[in-house]
Amino acid sequence: MDACPRLLEVDLLADALRRDHAVVLNGDSGCGKSITAYQATSDLLKDDGYEVLRLRDDARKRDPRQWAADLALYAHPKVLLIDDAQDLSADLVRELAETATADQLSR
Repeated sequence: MDACPRLLEVDLLADALRRDHAVVLNGDSGCGKSITAYQATSDLLKDDGYEVLRLRDDARKRDPRQWAADLALYAHPKVLLIDDAQDLSADLVRELAETATADQLSR
């Protein structure tokens, strides 16, 4: 992340996560969504003390209720980064966004 130039949208994304608690990035493949998300979550870690968690590929096969139970094990404020969210159902993405709070952000 530090090797890539900082993208203009990073501050907008970090601010939106702080304010709205959940953000879904849309755009063409290769436009910089992932690096923007990684840079913004890095800022949240450094500036606000959020623990950054990434949804791994093997977790996608598990029940989303188990994701929520797993997230509850982390006592610190956290941000869940879901790269390639287009692989999840729209209902699941919406449900995750709706459960986001000030202590548990979703991107």
